[in-house]
This record gives sequence, C-alpha cells and structure tokens, in this order.
Amino acid sequence: MKIKYTNTLEDHIEFIKNDPTSQKSSKKIVVWFSILSILVFMYWKIVSYNKTGELLYLVEGFIFSLLSIVVFIYAYKKTIISSSQKHFENKKNNGFFCEHELVIDDLGINEITEVGNQNTKWSGITKIDETDDYLFIYIGSISAHVVPKKRIEGDLDKFIRLLKHGLNK
Repeated sequence: MKIKYTNTLEDHIEFIKNDPTSQKSSKKIVVWFSILSILVFMYWKIVSYNKTGELLYLVEGFIFSLLSIVVFIYAYKKTIISSSQKHFENKKNNGFFCEHELVIDDLGINEITEVGNQNTKWSGITKIDETDDYLFIYIGSISAHVVPKKRIEGDLDKFIRLLKHGLNK
C-alpha cells in the first residue's frame, strides 16, 4: 500500500505549529516573557506611583504589560513563518519540499523521494498525530512525515488503517 504527496511551505509551518516539542518550548518562552514583561512594567509604574501617588500609573503599567505580551506573541509567530520560508528557499532542504511516496510493508514504512529512501521499522515510529488537514507520522521526537491529507494520491483511509495495524503488532 502506498500514497504520494508533495510538501509545501505551508506544510512545514503546520508541522512546526503542531510539533509537541516546539509547542512546549514556545509556551515556556511566552510564559517567561509574560512574567518578565509584567514585572518590569509594574516595577516601573510602582516607582512612578510612589513618586506621584496617581493610580493611573499602575493601570497604565498593566495595560502596557498586556500589550507587550500580545506584540511578543505576534513577533514570535512571524519568526516561525520567516524561519520556515528560509528553509523553503534553501536548496539543501529539497528532501522535504518535494514529492514523497510512502510505502507500507510488513517491516514498516519506506519513504521514497528524489534525494533518497528512508526505511523506518514499526518500532521506529514513535507516534501518529492527526488533524483535519494533516497526518503526522513521527519517526523521532522532532522528525515526522508530514502528510497533507488534501493532496494525497492513493487511499488515505486504507493507508491509516494499515499504519495503525502495523504499529499495534
């Protein structure tokens, strides 16, 4: 049983968004920046409040803290997209942004691309994750086959059944 698909820039971005290791580190960065931002602005405003006695300085500090968090999250997402675009434009990454053929056999999955073959035994598949638009077949903690469901040649439902059956052996 086999399927064929071609990965695009959007697929790479979607993988980064859905990658659990990326999500954990992203959450940590956002939480620490948020805490630091609030503390710095509140300290600055408390010092200003103590000098003037106006409550407006505290409210203003809290609003600036929240605004800085929103700006940071926006900038962080833009960085992810920019990084993905650089990977897309880098010709050394042509093993991802090309046609892929995944073949399931008794031993596992064989991926065939224009740059080579990769055989992964069933024991090497660490996780399968599925969204409405993608199937992610993890072959390590940070590496996966990113299968865009809408651009598949082949019977995806049958492929997923065989994939799950192979993992349960």
